[in-house]
Amino acid sequence: MLLGSWSSRRLLALSGAVAALALIAAGCGSSSSKSSSAKTKPSAVSTSKSSPAAHATTVTFAYVPYSDDAALFLGIERGVFKAHGLNVKLVPEPSPAPVVAGLASGTDQFGFVTTNVLVDAVGHGVPIKCVSTVDGNQTPNPNGGSAVLLTAPGSGIHSVKQLDGKTVAVVQLNSLNSVDVQELVAQAGGNPSSLHLIALPFPQMPEALKDHRVAAAVVVSPFSATAIKEGATPIAHPNSELFPNGTLTCIAASNSYIASHPAQVKGWYESIDESAAYAKTHRSQALATLTKYLKLSPAAAQHAVLDTDWDTTINVASVQKQEQLLRKFGALPKPVPVSDLFAPPWYTP
Repeated sequence: MLLGSWSSRRLLALSGAVAALALIAAGCGSSSSKSSSAKTKPSAVSTSKSSPAAHATTVTFAYVPYSDDAALFLGIERGVFKAHGLNVKLVPEPSPAPVVAGLASGTDQFGFVTTNVLVDAVGHGVPIKCVSTVDGNQTPNPNGGSAVLLTAPGSGIHSVKQLDGKTVAVVQLNSLNSVDVQELVAQAGGNPSSLHLIALPFPQMPEALKDHRVAAAVVVSPFSATAIKEGATPIAHPNSELFPNGTLTCIAASNSYIASHPAQVKGWYESIDESAAYAKTHRSQALATLTKYLKLSPAAAQHAVLDTDWDTTINVASVQKQEQLLRKFGALPKPVPVSDLFAPPWYTP
């Protein structure tokens, strides 16, 4: 979400971790292909001494809290991950940048990133790969989706082109939302280089809009509902407009962890497949988890947006488009091969 190379903040956060990992042979190991039952409704979880749940490996998952984590939360609650041998410890973070740092340092085994952050990190030498989606791919509805470009109440801004020269909040620089805004402004005939992009956590965006500290912000559910209630105006749904059915979020792991823990990686992506398949037909149950994990009221949780087509297959072409946009706006020094971004079975040369 920044213009140019990685910010000094990210470089400082990651430099020590990357230096440490440079002493380790980082490779991407193979894991088995998806089982044929990966997308079927999960059965009741056994907790006998011989079950995987009885011998689960504890792994940490660093994530950015928002509504599309609901399927994963539901999978944890139902014991799906434990059935695949994983005891998941959740670690909330304000943006994908500290998630990448945690993966690179070995503090966290799995972590949420947007695919733009994945491309940006790998392009700058951070040894991580995507091992699964979060709950599927982007909804194709151009007027829907979780991510909404909102303008401040009473700002008089009613179109993307009017953002020229304005301050726009995004959750992280050089990531999905900043590229979205720059590309939408360019398509509208505006000047993307005139934007003043600032990083701001999603929960702080509604107040920043209300107080006119920013002219606009890319906000996700459930925080967008608060901003709209307080008078913010939606002018675009960037993700669904630019990347219908695209893979915009990933759960990543370090190359060294993927190589040394193939069983845990396989258990992770199979758990995601099962959790998404179940949540697709049990949306109310999935949304109900947001009362616990996002501290929403039961009513607010049921009105949160699940921005997914429920298809957990990686859409490689959409990621290549994001990589091209990162290069277009000066964030990448050179192309990043697809083979550097995804762990098998998602990508096999």
